[in-house]
Amino acid sequence: MADSGEALIRPESTPNTAARINAAERRQNAQAFLKGQRGDIHIPTLPASTALLIDMCRDVNISYKKLGTIIHSDTGLSVRILRMANSAYYGQVQSVTSVVRALTVLGLNEVRTIGLGYKIADVIREAASSSFDFESYWERSLLMAVLAREIARQMGSPLLDEAFLVGLLQDVGLILLAKINEQAFRTMWSGSHGWSDASVLDQEAQVFGTDHPTLGAELCSMWKFPDILSRGIRLQHTPPPAANVGNPEWQIHALAYAAAQMPDFLEGSRACLIVSDLEGRGIWKTERFRQIFTQAYDAFRSLSVLFERHLSKDPQASGAMLNATTRLKKLSTDQLRVFQPPE
Repeated sequence: MADSGEALIRPESTPNTAARINAAERRQNAQAFLKGQRGDIHIPTLPASTALLIDMCRDVNISYKKLGTIIHSDTGLSVRILRMANSAYYGQVQSVTSVVRALTVLGLNEVRTIGLGYKIADVIREAASSSFDFESYWERSLLMAVLAREIARQMGSPLLDEAFLVGLLQDVGLILLAKINEQAFRTMWSGSHGWSDASVLDQEAQVFGTDHPTLGAELCSMWKFPDILSRGIRLQHTPPPAANVGNPEWQIHALAYAAAQMPDFLEGSRACLIVSDLEGRGIWKTERFRQIFTQAYDAFRSLSVLFERHLSKDPQASGAMLNATTRLKKLSTDQLRVFQPPE
């Protein structure tokens, strides 16, 4: 890692020092990396068309014509939107042959959100190092996105698009950490901790001066995503306060927190504890979780058409989702609520 610019804010050399780098210092270090003041890394910038899609995420009155014009300007995106509209998931009797028709089939907000996800995937893949396992990363990100959206739907939240994006982007900081110091990154993430293990954030802070949620949140702020998304990404490993379902910031924080638990859940790690924790925090109702996973699995398969060039030919995430859905069907709601796995 290059030593250009000011020195990183680092803890003193005493036991358990990583915790001494507080949230403000992590944000300061992340901002310095993104401004090119520390370390020689490539910071991904967004094409004009992608920046325009982000602006459209703020526009609740966007028209079909305006969005259709943006989609038409990108041949690759247009083709994949049409393929997605014609997939079995949407059950169209007649073929969808125009982008305008696809917009009516998929929905304006759906196309705007997944179109943005498609463009973002290109940008961050280009930023990733050649040895970074982008396919596995993107499978997991897409999985978290569809699960966050389905949890939001079951919660009764109107923020379905924001939920999808916060799930899709919450680990983007990992790509930048790998670019800053790939050897340190590999060593850190080769351990036995789970994806939702918040202790790894302190390890990241000790090595890099920041952590991947903070770095990802600052990158999304630089890209001018809404503040509510950046905040959710930054707080994804922090349990949300008492349920306040009517508060949009609470909703996105809770959904980011839930999505961060999902990789461990799908791998069978702490599954019952995760279910109990999310229900206790008012994020989901246990009796609805089977519906959440069934719908998310179908959505993941549909979206695989759009993101196929960023996924492996046999996505592990799809298999993990199917296995989890099957496993969940064998467990009763009461079992999930009371069972505590052995330590």
